Amino acid sequence: MSDFTFLTKEQIYGNNKLSIFKKYHPGECTATDFSILLGCSLFGNFGDWWTKTAYADKPYYDVNVAGPGGSAVTESTNDCFGARPALPYSLISSSVSNIMRISSGIKEVEYGEYPQTIVDEVHSQGLEVLFNTGQLKKTGKNYTSLNYNNGFCPKTHIEYEYNGKKYIRFVGDLNCEGEKLSDGREIIDDEPYWVAVEPIKWLVDERENIALSKKILFSGVQFQNENSDVYTGDFDKTDIKRFMDNYFSKEIVSSKSAKISSTNNNTILNNIKFGLLKEEQVFGANSLDIFKKYGTQAATTDLSIILGSDFNSVNYVSDDGHPGWYWLETSYNPLSASAVSTNGYKDYDNFNRRYGGVRPALPYSLISSISKSIVRDTNGIKLVECGEYPQDVAANQKQLNDALVSNKLVKTGKSYTFDSRKYDEYDLGFNPVTYEEYMFEGKKYIAVKVNSYYDGNDIKLSTRVTCHDGDVVWIEVLPVEWLVDEKSGLAVSKRILVSGIRYDDINNYKGEFNKTEMHEYLNKYMVNDLFASTKFINQEATNTDEETLTRKQNPYSFNFDNVTEEDIIRGAVESNVSVFLHGRSSEGKSARVKQLDPECEIIYMRNATPDSLNGKSVYNASTGEMIDVPPTWYTKVKEKCEKEPDKIHIIFFDELTNALPSIQGMAFNIILDGEVNGKWKLPKNARIVAAGNDLNDSLAANQMAEPLFNRFAH
Repeated sequence: MSDFTFLTKEQIYGNNKLSIFKKYHPGECTATDFSILLGCSLFGNFGDWWTKTAYADKPYYDVNVAGPGGSAVTESTNDCFGARPALPYSLISSSVSNIMRISSGIKEVEYGEYPQTIVDEVHSQGLEVLFNTGQLKKTGKNYTSLNYNNGFCPKTHIEYEYNGKKYIRFVGDLNCEGEKLSDGREIIDDEPYWVAVEPIKWLVDERENIALSKKILFSGVQFQNENSDVYTGDFDKTDIKRFMDNYFSKEIVSSKSAKISSTNNNTILNNIKFGLLKEEQVFGANSLDIFKKYGTQAATTDLSIILGSDFNSVNYVSDDGHPGWYWLETSYNPLSASAVSTNGYKDYDNFNRRYGGVRPALPYSLISSISKSIVRDTNGIKLVECGEYPQDVAANQKQLNDALVSNKLVKTGKSYTFDSRKYDEYDLGFNPVTYEEYMFEGKKYIAVKVNSYYDGNDIKLSTRVTCHDGDVVWIEVLPVEWLVDEKSGLAVSKRILVSGIRYDDINNYKGEFNKTEMHEYLNKYMVNDLFASTKFINQEATNTDEETLTRKQNPYSFNFDNVTEEDIIRGAVESNVSVFLHGRSSEGKSARVKQLDPECEIIYMRNATPDSLNGKSVYNASTGEMIDVPPTWYTKVKEKCEKEPDKIHIIFFDELTNALPSIQGMAFNIILDGEVNGKWKLPKNARIVAAGNDLNDSLAANQMAEPLFNRFAH
C-alpha cells in the first residue's frame, strides 16, 4: 500500500487548516491537460478535486470552485472529479529537486513526473507523423487511466521519447468532448492528442509535514469500491486509493529514479571511494574470480588513448577496443608501482609516468542501490551499469563540429576533469583541465584535445580512425560497465577509463597509495564526474538538508525571507538590468511582467520579422529618397516614455527562445546597444524583460546564443 492519500475537509476549510490554504484559495487549483482529457470537471481554468471526508454515509466532499463555501457533496460513482494526491513530505524529502519559495512563501518542490501539458497543435502534428511512421522511441514506461464502462478497467498510455523529451498519445473520448484544453482547443472524440510528461510540483506544509500536488493530476477514477457505492470514510477501501496504490505511486517515478529515491545520494557520493586493483587480486592463486574467467587484459576507451594511454594498436580484446596498460595499487619499489601490460602480464614502471591507464575498483555494496542493467555475461560474471563517463570516439565528428559553430549544441551543465600536463611532463604536478558536456540529438559528448604521442604521432582509435597530438576529438559519454566479483564483493570497471595521471611526486611517494596524486584524482574528480550525471547532480544537491542547499545557492547568506520573486524581478528592472524569465507555457511569465507594468509593450518574438522588429526603409516618391520608418513597437514605447518620463516602461520580448536565430540576433543588438537598427535609441526610462521556454520545455524552442544569454539576469 502506498502512502498517497487525499486531504480532509478540515485540513482545507477548518479552523486549523493547512498553511497552504491560508495563502492559496483551495478552489483555485489548475487542472492539467491530462486530467481534462480524462474528464475533469472545470470552472474556467480550475477544476473540482476530491477530499476523503465522508458526509451522511454516502456522499463525500470535494472542493468545487463554484460551490458555496468552496465545497460540495456528490455521489461516489462520479468520475469527473480530479485528484490532488498528498503524502507525508518526510517520505520524499531526500529525493525532491528544485526546492524554492514561491511568492506566497510556501515551499515548492519537484518529485516524480507525470503527463501534464498538451503539446501545441503544430508539434502535435509532427509527433503524430513520427508515430504513424514508427519513428518514435518507446521508453519502456507506461501510464494508466481508468475506464468504468466495464467496471475497474485500466487503460495504458505508452510513453515515447523524442529529442530528449517524453510524451504520451491520448485519444479523445466522449467523457471529455467539448472541454477546452489550456491552449484553447476543444476536445473532439477520437482525435489524437499529445501530452508532455513533466516533473510534478508539490506544495509543502512544513508544520504538518504534508506535500500536496500543486495541480490536479488525474481524473476519471470513481471513489466507490467494487462492492458498494456507499462511502463511510474508509478511504483505504476505495477504488481511487486502489488506483493510487497500484498505478499512480509507481508510475510517477521511473525505474532509475525509483532506485535513486530509495537512497540518500549525498551519502552515496560521500561514501564512494575509488581505489585500484592490488597485484595479488589480479595475479596468482588467490586472484579474483573475474580474472580467472575473464583474463587480465582490459580494453581501453578512446578517451584513455587520446589522453596518453599505452595500448596495443594491433590487437583487440573485443569490440570494446584495444587492450591497454593499466596501473595497480601495489608498489613495486620506492620509485615504481605494479601494472598490467597490454598483453595481460605483470609489469611495473616509474610512478611519474603518465601513460598508465586507470581501471577503478570499489566495493560493489557502495553502488548496488544505484546500479542498473544487471546481467550475466558469457563467462557467468555479473555485469552492471552505474554512472557515465566519456568513452568512445563519436562517429559524427563533422556534424558535431557544425552544430557547435551554429550554436545547436546544448550544454548540460556537467563537465569532466583531466590532467592538462603533456604526456612527457613527468616532473610536473597535476594541473586540471575541464571539458564541458553537450547534448545533441539525445546523446551527450565532450570535445577533448588529444594529449598523446604514440607510434610516431599516429594514434588509432576504436573506429580505426587516426588522430594526432593536438587534434580536438568528440567523445561520446556512455554508461560505465562494472564487473562484479561476488566472492570478494568488489566491482571493477570493465574497461580502462582514463589515463594521463601520475602516481605522485618523487619526494612524496613511499608506497602509500592514499597519499598519491592518483588517489586524489580518483576521489576528488573522477568519482564525482563518473557518478554525478546531470540528473544525479540535481538529485544530490536537493538531497542535502535545506540549510546546506541554501548555502550552495546563496553563498553570501543574503536574507530573502521577506523578498518575493516579483521583488527580485522589480529590483533588477529598476536597476536597468535586463531580465529573462524561464518556464513552461502557461506558468505566468507574462502575468509577472504585467504586474510590474500593465501597459508593457509586448513583442511576440515567435512571429517577429526583420521589419516588425527593426523597422524598414520605404521609398518617398515625391522626394525620390528612402525614408527610415521605425517599428511600431518602438514608436509606442517612445510615446509612453515621453508622456511619463518619471515612470519605467517595459519592452517585453515574449517567446524569445521560439524566435529564429536571425531574429534573436536582432534582439541582441537592441538589448546590447539600447538602440534599434543602429538608428533609434531606446528611451532612458525603457527597460527590457524577455521570457521563453527552455529546450526541454518546448519543441519550438531554439538554443540562445551565449552572448545573448549572457546579457540577461536569469
